[in-house]
Amino acid sequence: MNRQTIAVLTCIAILGACSDNGVETISVADITVSGYSVPLTPSQTLQLSAQALGRSGQQLNGHTFTWTSSNNTIATVTPTGLVTAMAQGSVTIVATTAGVSGEVTISVSDPCSTVVAHTTGSTVNGTLSIGDCRLDNFLTDLYSFTLPGPQVVTLNLTTAQFDAYLELRDNNNNTVAFNDDLSETSTNARLRVIAPSGTYRLLVKPFSPSETGGTYTLNSVAASTINVANCEEIWLIRPPASSFVLNENITTADCLDSGYYSDLYAIYIRAGQQVTLSMNATFDTYLTLFNSQGIVVAENDDIDDNNRNSRIGFTATSSGAYYLDASSFDVGTTGTYTLMVMVQ
Repeated sequence: MNRQTIAVLTCIAILGACSDNGVETISVADITVSGYSVPLTPSQTLQLSAQALGRSGQQLNGHTFTWTSSNNTIATVTPTGLVTAMAQGSVTIVATTAGVSGEVTISVSDPCSTVVAHTTGSTVNGTLSIGDCRLDNFLTDLYSFTLPGPQVVTLNLTTAQFDAYLELRDNNNNTVAFNDDLSETSTNARLRVIAPSGTYRLLVKPFSPSETGGTYTLNSVAASTINVANCEEIWLIRPPASSFVLNENITTADCLDSGYYSDLYAIYIRAGQQVTLSMNATFDTYLTLFNSQGIVVAENDDIDDNNRNSRIGFTATSSGAYYLDASSFDVGTTGTYTLMVMVQ
C-alpha cells in the first residue's frame, strides 16, 4: 500500500472528508450569523456577516453564502448580507452554504410609537437622525406634555444643522399650532400658545423632508400670565367643548402699523368649521381675519349702528392657519379688551 492510499484512508477514517489528492476538506457543520444587536427602524440598514464552522467549531473560510429573508415586506437582504428594514415586525434572515443554514431573527420597531414625556420648564438636547420616526416623510421626534390648567406656553427649538419646525397637536392628534422660522433672519422655531388644560403632542422636525436632521435643543416655559406684544403671533387653542375668552390690552408696545396698534393671534381652523370671533372694549374696536397667504377673508368694525364692538362669523373652506388682528378703528387707540373665540 503506497503513502497516498494510506493518507486517503486516514482522512476518511478520522475526518470523514478528503479531496482527491488526500488533502483535508472539512464538511460544514454549522453557520453563525452576526452583526445584529438592537432593533432596526424602517429604512435603516444593517450589514450581517456569516461564518461557516466545522464539527469541532473551527472556522472554515472561503465559503460563499446565499442570503434570504423570511418576509421581504418587513426586511430585505442583498446577496452580500445587507439588510434593509422596511416595516414594523419580526423577520428571519438566513445564510446558507454547502446545504447548511444559519439564521438570525431581526426586529423592526416603529419609531413613531415612541413618545418622550416633556416637562414644561425643562430643556432637552436631542438628535434627529435616519431611523427616527417619519411622519408624512419628515424626520420627526415626538414629545408630549400635560397642562394642569390654562397656561401660556412658549416652546423654543434651536439648531444649527437644519431648518427647525415645531408642530403642536391636541390629544386627538389634530394640528392646533405650528411655527417654522423665529424671524426673517433665523431658521430656529418658536411657538407661543395660550392653551387649556390637557395633554399635547409636540413634533420636532425639519422644514423640508429632504433634510437629514442633526442635533437640537428644545426648551419650554409655562406661565399663567399673558403678554401679547411686539407683533409676535400667539396661538389660541380653545377648549374642546367651550368658547375661548381672553382679557388683554392694546398698548404702545404692541404691533404698530400705519398708526394703529394691534395684537396678532393665530388660530388653526379645519375645513368646514364655523368660527365666531368677538372683540369687546370701551373703545371702537376693529377685527380682521387673514388666511395663511395674508389675504383678508373677513373683517368687521361695528356689530351694528349702536354697538361699536366687533364680531366676525367665518366658515373655513380649507384647513390651516388663520391670523386675527385685534385693533381699533381710530389711530393710536390703546386700552383693555375682551376677545372671545367660538369654533363649531
